[in-house]
Amino acid sequence: MSRELVRRLLVGAGAGAAAALALTVAMLLLRGLGVPLPLELVSDRFIPLLPVDTFLRLVDLVGGFVAGKRLGFYSFFLGQIVLGASLGALYALVLAGRAPGRQAIVLGIGVLVFWLGALAVLYPALDSNYRGLPSVPATVVNAVVLLLLPALLAVALVGFYEALTRRPTREREPGPGVRVPRGAFLAGLFGGVLAVSSGVLVRRLYDRSAILYDGLETRGAPVDAITPNDRFYVVTKNFVDPRVDRSLWRLEVTGSVDREHSYDYDELGGLGRIEQETTLECISNGIGAGLISNARWVGIPLRTLLAAARVREDASFVMAHGVDGFTHGLSLETALRPVTLVAYGMNGQPLPQRHGYPARLIVPGGYGEMSVKWLTRIEVLDHLEEGFYESQGWRAERVHTMSRIDRPLGLRPLRAGRPHPVNGVAFAGDRGIRRVELSTDGGRTWREARLDYRGTALT
Repeated sequence: MSRELVRRLLVGAGAGAAAALALTVAMLLLRGLGVPLPLELVSDRFIPLLPVDTFLRLVDLVGGFVAGKRLGFYSFFLGQIVLGASLGALYALVLAGRAPGRQAIVLGIGVLVFWLGALAVLYPALDSNYRGLPSVPATVVNAVVLLLLPALLAVALVGFYEALTRRPTREREPGPGVRVPRGAFLAGLFGGVLAVSSGVLVRRLYDRSAILYDGLETRGAPVDAITPNDRFYVVTKNFVDPRVDRSLWRLEVTGSVDREHSYDYDELGGLGRIEQETTLECISNGIGAGLISNARWVGIPLRTLLAAARVREDASFVMAHGVDGFTHGLSLETALRPVTLVAYGMNGQPLPQRHGYPARLIVPGGYGEMSVKWLTRIEVLDHLEEGFYESQGWRAERVHTMSRIDRPLGLRPLRAGRPHPVNGVAFAGDRGIRRVELSTDGGRTWREARLDYRGTALT
């Protein structure tokens, strides 16, 4: 390989890496407006296709849910730079030096092919927007962005390469030292600015990401009867949770109904208000783990919205959609129960951002994934469909009865002959807890425990 070819490849790789930094900055600025990163679209498209066993093996392989998200987050941005450098080297090898018109045609065809392929593959995931834009405009915005991003990469790549290889138009007076061509100097300066800017924006996005609080558990003595909002357990599929703009957000009721309607936040709050104490538990809550919390929710029964929409006789199923692309289904019978809520308040406050602001479902009796957060659409169907995690094989419709000892915690030795306080929690979905019994001799005998807090049949 000649020195000239090596130089061209290195210059192309540098131009490609700089173009990738420009692309990163554009993606992160758009993410601030709620447009999903390609990482999020790809994740939402393909994770539901993984069977439960495969999904859990991959999670174990990368060290857990949170570790996997952290790895994916940083690998995406680093991989983008590597990909940009590779494309830059390929450009230098194949297209550099050719007629501008031919370059434009080849690059344009490449961008168009990528766009059409991305639309075909990612279309089911394009209806998400993390600022709350409704599904149809969100799909249009995401489709347009998927065209603009590769076009930006192509334009930036050509621009950086031309700047780095442009020769001076006239000879300069000889002088001491090495003179850097002005184009190369400006390209290097702009590339440095992009590197710093992308680093700052990546760090800022990480600092508000769900990676820092995903998997938050509540356990240990004493156990709060009503879990404070900042201690309520958190599980989310997202790298970065939505921050919904209330002025953009709408709750749509669509599908097999006679009157489709779109509610804004104020209209939803004006339909009425009930308070309901309900415990939520994650379907992946392990034995003795703390992915379970209790709150007083404020909202309206979902059946109020369905009654206003006039559900058709052929309807049998409801699919709930979140602004983040998460979906989960419930039977029409479950949706019409008076305890199934569209909640907009939690423990006397508006819903916190990480718990589904401005509105979420509360579905007693089912695991937490049924209580879709950042709710944006209620779709009434005449057939069954599988939601985000349902398609993997999770079945969340019925909470299993559970109990947990919070004190004494762990394997701390206890001194014989002395009394030791024992306390914990028990939960049975929407079936209530009537009695809790405790054995201290391996199950040979049992004694009834005192229930300090009975709550309701939903707690």
